[in-house]
Amino acid sequence: MYEQDAKKGKINKKKLLYGSGALVTIIIVLAVSVFAVMGSDNFLNRKFDLTTEKIYSISQKSIDVLQKIDTELTIYRLADDQMVTEDSTNGGFYSMAYKFLDDYTKYNSKINLVIVNPDKQPGIMSELDLDNSRGLNKFDIVFKSGANIKKVSIDLNNPDIFDNNSDQNANPNNKKLIIEQILTGAIIQVTNGTVPKLYSISGHGESTFDKSYTYLKSAIGSLGFDFATLNISIKKAIPDDATMILLLSPKTDLLPDEAYLLGQYMKKGGKVVFMFDPVIPAISFPNFNSCLKEYNIEIQDSVIYEKDPNNNVPNSEETLYLKLKGGPLTEVASDLSKMALFFNKALQINQLKNQNTNIQTASWFYTSDKAIAQSLANSSESITGTFPIIMTAQRQFLSTEKPSRIMITADTDFISDSMIGITDPQIPTAVMTALVSWVNDEAKPAIVIEGKTMSTDQFAMTEALANITFVIFIIVVPAIIIIFGIVVWARRRHR
Repeated sequence: MYEQDAKKGKINKKKLLYGSGALVTIIIVLAVSVFAVMGSDNFLNRKFDLTTEKIYSISQKSIDVLQKIDTELTIYRLADDQMVTEDSTNGGFYSMAYKFLDDYTKYNSKINLVIVNPDKQPGIMSELDLDNSRGLNKFDIVFKSGANIKKVSIDLNNPDIFDNNSDQNANPNNKKLIIEQILTGAIIQVTNGTVPKLYSISGHGESTFDKSYTYLKSAIGSLGFDFATLNISIKKAIPDDATMILLLSPKTDLLPDEAYLLGQYMKKGGKVVFMFDPVIPAISFPNFNSCLKEYNIEIQDSVIYEKDPNNNVPNSEETLYLKLKGGPLTEVASDLSKMALFFNKALQINQLKNQNTNIQTASWFYTSDKAIAQSLANSSESITGTFPIIMTAQRQFLSTEKPSRIMITADTDFISDSMIGITDPQIPTAVMTALVSWVNDEAKPAIVIEGKTMSTDQFAMTEALANITFVIFIIVVPAIIIIFGIVVWARRRHR
């Protein structure tokens, strides 16, 4: 009797043990199921960036910028999800760019994302562009902090979103995109105060960015500038929001009134970039020179020929190959000291001696002392000497104003699309970025984030491998689970 009771006790303990285990298992399964149902939306909607270059993830540099923002920032995405989905051509690209915006909001509670359908919400579009000066389009991104507003166009036809070192004729999927750098840079600009604005002067036959100088525009744009065009003779003034003025390859001289307005702008601490090319038939630039002479500089209607074979292209004395030799590089361009540029038919720049005081000038590129400047008006007139090709100058006109800074180049081919197409684009764009950064009195260069390609690595699966995978996961794995369950059931049944 005692032995039977003992056996029954053992059996009851086993039943209790197995029953308790089953009960615990049921409770765990139910708990997991409940939490899975409750969190299914978040879990199922969670996305993981498995691409090699992490094209859907923001970098640590962006995260550092976001975490330091202490002002309210609103990001307007001018396209809703339906618009993105319906765009079969560029939808994937827009999704990638917009993913950055979603990430931006995760790292700072002061950043808000507003998704706008331009057709259904024209009122918001009007608020963002009251005077129609920004030219907002569908799929654009607008950053707004206080009164500061900056638009970023992420159209694949916009060359500014691509790294200049990429093959510009390649398939967009294979080119490096710098869209994160542009977006994060825009955030820095609108939250740090004012967005710098560069006015390109027109009315004198100047060249334009979009036709021949897209690399130049990209170099300046990397520093955060907005762009606008200004005809001084019509406007009769230089706008108060002008951070910098650009004169790109003018074909005629300034009018006296224009030279006066430009001179007044510079005396108040204005920043100007003068970029000249030879003009045929030859013309003089007395009104331009009236501005330049304030910095002990003048431009002449003569072309430079380099006689030193180390500084020219073989059989082409008018095509200069010059290394960077000086200039205020320590703050923004200390790594450019070994770089060289090609210049074609550069004009003569003269550095005047001691006409004005409180001036600091520097020649970044200059010829050898064997170079000849030959007059365009009279080929028999020439002089020999060392001639600066790119110069910068700074002058303090008024003690109450910041120093005025200017830059002058005797040629624009070094940064033109036609020249860069046959040389390394990295060198001229890097030099130009450093030059403009110095003129803008920026000690720190713009944020640089490595570009990313949209192409993704694909896993190729042969038919045989697909069949093996099917057998393993559809037949073998379920069979193992069933057999294991039967074995466990049988062992428990016989205990």
